[in-house]
Amino acid sequence: MSQINYKFFYWGHFLLKTQIDETLRRELLDECKNAKDYFHHDLSRLDNEYTFSNQQLQKFVPRLNVYLDMYKKLYQENWNRTLEGDLRIQAMWVNFQKENEWRPPHFHSNCDASYVIYLDMPKIEPLAEGVGFQYTPGGVVFENNIKAQFSDKLKSIDSLVHLPENGDMFIFPYNLQHYSVPFKTKATRISLSGNLEVINDTNIRQQNS
Repeated sequence: MSQINYKFFYWGHFLLKTQIDETLRRELLDECKNAKDYFHHDLSRLDNEYTFSNQQLQKFVPRLNVYLDMYKKLYQENWNRTLEGDLRIQAMWVNFQKENEWRPPHFHSNCDASYVIYLDMPKIEPLAEGVGFQYTPGGVVFENNIKAQFSDKLKSIDSLVHLPENGDMFIFPYNLQHYSVPFKTKATRISLSGNLEVINDTNIRQQNS
């Protein structure tokens, strides 16, 4: 039998998981107490979330750009797509998620990509044995295909469930739906979320005009 040539295609969004430097994690966590502007929208289910001011943001942008540049490089190498510009931070806010709070399924708008960094993950009690894995307390869920059915015969990789650790960072396209899972433990889960935009020479000229 002659050799059969083949190739397969990556499918869905380019979701990257990495870990930030421990010193950077600690400095970001310490800066969270200085975030004062209450952040609220219709999807909010958290009592305490605050936007970083531009001054606060600029303290960390150069060190965070290292991870954004890595995303661009891997996107182009693994997805065989060209990103016409560099990913740069547009906004950042801190989420203090407590017992019984959660963020419903959503995606971000008015941006090109999004990110989340987990700064302080407390020990959270698991659910009883046999309860669906997608309900991992304190976890984050990313969903590629929200129309998937449990009866689908040809299974696809349409979701990722992850229980974050301190320092975990996810970067992903703006329209990848995601949500945080509530928990019953009396604790506070602290994360930073934000939006990214693709900046190129045209963007810079328009901003400076």
